[in-house]
Amino acid sequence: MKTILILLLALCFSLNISAQNVTQEALQGSWRLVYLEGDGIAANYETRTYTMTDEFKQKHTPEELASMEKEAQAMFDAGFGLELVFLGNTATYKIDVMDDVKAGTFELKPGTATLLILYGMDSNGKTKTFEPSFKDDKLYMKEVEPQQTTFVYSKIK
Repeated sequence: MKTILILLLALCFSLNISAQNVTQEALQGSWRLVYLEGDGIAANYETRTYTMTDEFKQKHTPEELASMEKEAQAMFDAGFGLELVFLGNTATYKIDVMDDVKAGTFELKPGTATLLILYGMDSNGKTKTFEPSFKDDKLYMKEVEPQQTTFVYSKIK
């Protein structure tokens, strides 16, 4: 019985160590977009692949789908990249091929799910809210509203 208790405690301790809390310190640094998924489409920037769900395909004409695939491939070919940089309480988006930079501040709000709130990051200077998490050394940011897109970032070393 004592051995089982020790094993259970060791297991709980190892699970706590492997789960990384989303803190301001953990977010600091540069992160490169490697994957995004939402509204029936997914783009994997590591494998340079673009997929659409059957439901998404049914909502669009073959011409529209072909155009979307062509645009996605053009982005891959152009070396499209998006970098998200956290420095202190400032967050900056940098889009490589467009020389587009957007900066704002951010805060973390703990609760049932931790929320990452980015202020002034979209084209209209509005607030964007995400549920951030870490998995396999990647930062997952699920947009809360309006589109519920999930962005996956890999830390730039």
